[in-house]
Amino acid sequence: MKFLRPVAEKKLCSVAALALFFAMLPAKACAQEKYLLINEVAPYGTSDQGGNDWVEIYVSTGGNYGSYRLYEAGANVKTFPAAFNPAPGDYILIHEEAGTDEDNTTGKGDNGFWDFYGAGDFTGTDQIISVRNSAGTVWLDAMGWSNKDGSFSSTAESAYNAMKTAAMWTDGPAAADTTNDADCENALVTSVAAGSSIGRGATSTDTNAKADWTKQTTPTPGAINTAPVAGGAGDIAGLITEVAPSDSADWIEIYITADCDVAGAQVYEKSALVATLPSITAKKGEFIVIRCKSTAISESGTSLSVGDTNRNGYWDVYTTYAGLTGTDSVLSLRRGNGSYVDAVPYSNRDGTTFSPKADYDALVENDQWTPASTADWGSSDYENNSANWKGGGSGKSVARKKTIANEPQDTNVESDWELKTRQTPGYGYGGETLATEKILEVKAPNPFSPHAGQEANLSYSVPRETIKTLKLYDIRGREVRRLIDQDRDLVDGGMLTAIGAGFATWNGKNEAGAILPVGMYIVVMEAYDSTTKTTLKNAATVVIGRQF
Repeated sequence: MKFLRPVAEKKLCSVAALALFFAMLPAKACAQEKYLLINEVAPYGTSDQGGNDWVEIYVSTGGNYGSYRLYEAGANVKTFPAAFNPAPGDYILIHEEAGTDEDNTTGKGDNGFWDFYGAGDFTGTDQIISVRNSAGTVWLDAMGWSNKDGSFSSTAESAYNAMKTAAMWTDGPAAADTTNDADCENALVTSVAAGSSIGRGATSTDTNAKADWTKQTTPTPGAINTAPVAGGAGDIAGLITEVAPSDSADWIEIYITADCDVAGAQVYEKSALVATLPSITAKKGEFIVIRCKSTAISESGTSLSVGDTNRNGYWDVYTTYAGLTGTDSVLSLRRGNGSYVDAVPYSNRDGTTFSPKADYDALVENDQWTPASTADWGSSDYENNSANWKGGGSGKSVARKKTIANEPQDTNVESDWELKTRQTPGYGYGGETLATEKILEVKAPNPFSPHAGQEANLSYSVPRETIKTLKLYDIRGREVRRLIDQDRDLVDGGMLTAIGAGFATWNGKNEAGAILPVGMYIVVMEAYDSTTKTTLKNAATVVIGRQF
């Protein structure tokens, strides 16, 4: 890591311009070899397939996959047809039973997906499966399941170790060695009974971890899986973290606590519906800001890097709701079926009648708030046990505090919340976050080619007293590399404490040391001041190009 004085700002290329440049680059066959994903597995068969086992593969990037292979443990159980060029978005269903494979000549059948046959019966207890190239030497994807009975066979151990060596799985021990069978089993996806399947979420999330997978009680061979990452229509994993109830356009901020598709989740003020959330595939740590009194079109999509059309760093959802109550009120985040996920009552504590008493009591009954009211409670008791909005008004907000672990404080009491004199929609809780200051710049070459030995140069300039973190994400919002972690230089070693200006280099590789595919990546710089509780945060784009 090298250090230098701050340099003058240069305007970064727009995301659209970089995307256009990327689209104009020449194609290269080797870029295909990471784009077949195992998407759903029925290790004990399903009735819609005659009780036979099957594996579904999703084609993320089209190309020539002739003679590619499916492995069960170390055995090649199915070789794809020699002439096979599926299109992006296609599904391949590999059946246990015998039959005639579909290929370029026959085309897909009437069911809309490619059918391959003759893979045989899959092991339903502990097993690892993988998709590899035609030579069997390059792994494209892998996953494993276990019945978690404490017994891990030597075949399963070998397959587990091979999957780890290929950097296809992140959970569990680095290697199975007969002494850690239970740990290895627990690192895998839980097996299912006949009639059910194991599937990725509806967006085919791929972080090489068991969290990508969920039980599918309604299997969907050859089609999009029914369950979102967090499970169920209208489900959401989130917390209300900041509220501005006295603005020209009142707003509510939601922090996402786990990857989920939020479509159908709802936000209420007392018993009135404020907004129903659109289809957003949100990642842990992202924010959704719901803005009232607006007819604008809400953002949506499967990744923030694409769906964030106004480039403010968070998801904007708009509603024509007339505005939040500026005195005493109750807000709740609910699933599509009406069940509660999170809630907060707030009060300006002016000593007048607290009108939403029944709504406060409903939060307590649904385990979203404490303490419970008693028969002798008056309005002042409700006010004093609600989040403190006393002194609030235009330009201010009420927000959650932050825990030592840098997460939203959530113990369902009024002391979780505080009045903020400066609003920070979409940028944090428990301390004001500045997102407008330029602290990061990508220098030339950009695009760059790791295959040609080039590196991306990332220049930053932040206050010396801040704690710095520098991360890279792919366009689906998945973290692919961390160069600086809370002042720890993860590239050259050492600490960057009290270093304000410098630059980091990125060789285009992920944490496992593999060069990432051609495409656009998002660089995020965060600098946290523990004294002022202020975080500086900027993002920029960098492109891995092909070698000419």
